[in-house]
Amino acid sequence: MAEGYIIAQVYTSRAIIPIMDASVSITQEKGDKRVVIGFRKTNENGKTYPVTITTPNEELSLSPGLRTPFTTCDVQIEHPDFYTIFIKDVQIFANTTSIQNAELVPIESGANTKNAVEAFRVLPQDL
Repeated sequence: MAEGYIIAQVYTSRAIIPIMDASVSITQEKGDKRVVIGFRKTNENGKTYPVTITTPNEELSLSPGLRTPFTTCDVQIEHPDFYTIFIKDVQIFANTTSIQNAELVPIESGANTKNAVEAFRVLPQDL
């Protein structure tokens, strides 16, 4: 096994305005449970510090084969002024830092935001 890393870059207005103090949860499914791998807050540039994730060895990504050469995690990003976003199956490779960009949409004044989550799924790469 090896290690890979993930950083979240959170912004609004088409990547023009970084969002500070967004809560970023990195989770993985382990059997029938969801396990928190890391939790970070975004800085003034809208970025988090890296979260370390266990991955398959790098050699698996260098040649075609039957085994998936990456591990996946899910990323949930929350901020009180924006709709929550959930990104499923983010791919993390060994010895690589993945940057997950996320554009949050501001909550309109008076909007009912109960259970309002925008969800995305990352499709596997054809390696």
